[in-house]
Amino acid sequence: MELLAKRLKWLRERERYSQKEIAEKIGMSPPGYQKIEYGDREPKLDVLIKFCEIYEVSADFLLGREDSIFILEELLRNILAAERVLEHTEEEKRKTQDQMFEVQSDILFIAKSEGFESENVKEKQIYLNTLEKQMFKYDLETRMYDKHFRESISKYISLILTIPGTNIKEDKIIDKYSPFSFEVSGLDKEYNILLISSKVKGYIGGLDTCKSPQEADELINQYNKKLYSFEEV
Repeated sequence: MELLAKRLKWLRERERYSQKEIAEKIGMSPPGYQKIEYGDREPKLDVLIKFCEIYEVSADFLLGREDSIFILEELLRNILAAERVLEHTEEEKRKTQDQMFEVQSDILFIAKSEGFESENVKEKQIYLNTLEKQMFKYDLETRMYDKHFRESISKYISLILTIPGTNIKEDKIIDKYSPFSFEVSGLDKEYNILLISSKVKGYIGGLDTCKSPQEADELINQYNKKLYSFEEV
């Protein structure tokens, strides 16, 4: 029931509802709802169903039997899709680059006997230009999907680190791209951005906007604790 209470609070604050608003939605008094969120009262089945409908999550998520929610699943699909495209594009780039080297060698070989103005050289040059355009296209795709990947994974990590009671140790994305490191970058005089990098992937992106370096340091300590001690935070 303690984890249920924590997840209800997390969901409410994430959706920016007040306790009074949630109490009205489930047909309870604010004090009655507060007892549920504080872990002093177990919700009845019909109230639990209402929570699921309001937040669009499963009862298993609320009760801590699973860590997945829709937005997390959507981000995971985006990450996996971007990974597949990036892997395919990198493979095509390698093949195209090999072809370019081969054509360049052919041009030099033919030019030695026929000269650079020969028709055979010109044909090879046209083919080389086509390959160069293809490489440019692949480079654009790589940059686009790499950006998409980094945006999705930073949102994914930010989300899973803040969900109460998540089993970080068994998360495939965390396991694949860890270890992670954090640093604080000053955005302006009022805010600081908490940045995350992966030893596997390098710089990933921003996780949170903090009002002070001290707040950012507290978050870093909290995230490191959850990532590497596997304690509930």
